[in-house]
Amino acid sequence: MSEAQKEIAEAEERLSGIYEQHGIQVDASGNVIAPPNWKKYIESMRELGISAYAATKDLLDNSIDAAASKMNIWTKGTKDKSGRAYVATGVTDIIIADNGCGMDWRTLYDALTLASDCQEYTQASKGIFGVGLDHATISMARNTTVLSKAEGGTIQKLVLDIDEIQKSGKFVLIPETICPITEEERAMFGNPDYVDSKYHGTIVHMRELDLLKTKDASWMAKQLLSESHLPRTFRMGLSDNVFEINVNGEAVEPYDADGWDLPETNRLTPGQWVTDSIFDSENPFQYRFSLQLPKTCGKSGGSSAKRARNGKQGVNVLRADREIKFGTTLGLWQASTNFVGFQFSIRLNPSHDDWIGTNTKKDGVNLREDFFKYLKKLVSKYKTEAGKLLKEQASAEAKPEIANVQAEVAEAMSDISHKLQGVPEIPKRVYNRTGDHAGKQSQSKNYPRPVPPHLRTQQGDYSWEYILVQGVENGWGPNGPWFDVDLALEEETRRWKYTVYLNADHPWIENQYADPDKISEEKHSFLMWVNSLAIFKSSLKELIDSGDGFDESDLNELFQEQSYNLKQFESSTLLKKLKG
Repeated sequence: MSEAQKEIAEAEERLSGIYEQHGIQVDASGNVIAPPNWKKYIESMRELGISAYAATKDLLDNSIDAAASKMNIWTKGTKDKSGRAYVATGVTDIIIADNGCGMDWRTLYDALTLASDCQEYTQASKGIFGVGLDHATISMARNTTVLSKAEGGTIQKLVLDIDEIQKSGKFVLIPETICPITEEERAMFGNPDYVDSKYHGTIVHMRELDLLKTKDASWMAKQLLSESHLPRTFRMGLSDNVFEINVNGEAVEPYDADGWDLPETNRLTPGQWVTDSIFDSENPFQYRFSLQLPKTCGKSGGSSAKRARNGKQGVNVLRADREIKFGTTLGLWQASTNFVGFQFSIRLNPSHDDWIGTNTKKDGVNLREDFFKYLKKLVSKYKTEAGKLLKEQASAEAKPEIANVQAEVAEAMSDISHKLQGVPEIPKRVYNRTGDHAGKQSQSKNYPRPVPPHLRTQQGDYSWEYILVQGVENGWGPNGPWFDVDLALEEETRRWKYTVYLNADHPWIENQYADPDKISEEKHSFLMWVNSLAIFKSSLKELIDSGDGFDESDLNELFQEQSYNLKQFESSTLLKKLKG
């Protein structure tokens, strides 16, 4: 015997005494069996961070995998009288019943055993990534009774009780020999409020809900019925009438999460779904893109909702027609205010799990690098189309607003119209020229021009008329000037007409003025400012006519620069000449 063999033999002899002394078992290979301390371990297993709503959905996944066509959820609680009102003091029972295929005793035993691998999952299975019947129930309750009946079989019963596990120190299940099936439990089969079939189905009855955060059973039911839970998560099966779900007797209605069927929604992809076999020709997936315009047509937002819109921008990930992720872009594009209604829905099956890396709680998605890059290119294409559509429709909605503000324009200008009366005539002017025209008198002009009120005389009796024209189809485009002004005199009516044209395609006008949610004070301030600029621009034309070093390009530069950045006014060539 070699030295190494002697050492092994001595270790075996020494350890065998230790095993016998402490009651430690070994398997056939000699490995030490180390079972957990169930008194502590079962409590740590309950603290996995699974919410009551996520656990309920996971239990419904099991029902759907069992081919259930109807599921009933009941939340029951207690109320105590506080003054004249009754206040919820706790949730006592949660019952989830279905008319699925049911389970025989062995299948029920495996379903309640931690980390059991008895179930064979198909491509349509929803429970493969779930926390399981045992984890889902212990995350809420200390006591869970499961009753199940398979076709042609009898009702089977097992109870998972946390206190009993801690008492025994082992993971134990209580059979019906210790906890017999009651008549009330038998009557649940064939009862449409629970299992509408007498021949097959499953009932999960949870009690002692010590980890449930809410104390109001009605509130929990209301949350399950809300758009962010069951109506959204199981909308595909509900809308296709594959199954029905009821909560406290109220039917769960499918929620159109991406607004696909809303008349306001712009469908960016044809048909219901687009089948993509480019990324993987042997394993295609489906997707669709939709766009709902922002609640206000201006890019600056607004306080009141002008359009119906479901959800918010992001990716809706459906696995086996069960939503597992929504409300985030997954890094495929940068979220922005203008694209609050841009949604990308992707429909996958369990064979695509390697692409998305979902977790056991079914609330996380980690896209594989090659799949992420492919989706990012796909999103970029449709986001560009959405941007064009957004601009077109927002501009189209801004233009009808023009007619609605005309009354406000007149009201804003009426306050200053009396100050602009009696514009005097200006006498003929003679301009001195140099060069070939030195000493010659230029063609004189004799027409009234506006002058500041403090320089007015009693010559003439001209009045003013201010006209604001918006959204003119003049071909200026978004990069053109944001406004222009014409000044004309009507001798017969002795009225000056200032006509200001606004470029509705210019983003500054679209954002700051055409927004219907802008308050009246802001509009009035805008109109007064435009009026001042219009008078200023008309007055500057006299400088251009004088030929004293100013020309039309200086004027155009000034107001073109104002279209992009008002701060550039101080650095404009015209202002420098005026200061010089």
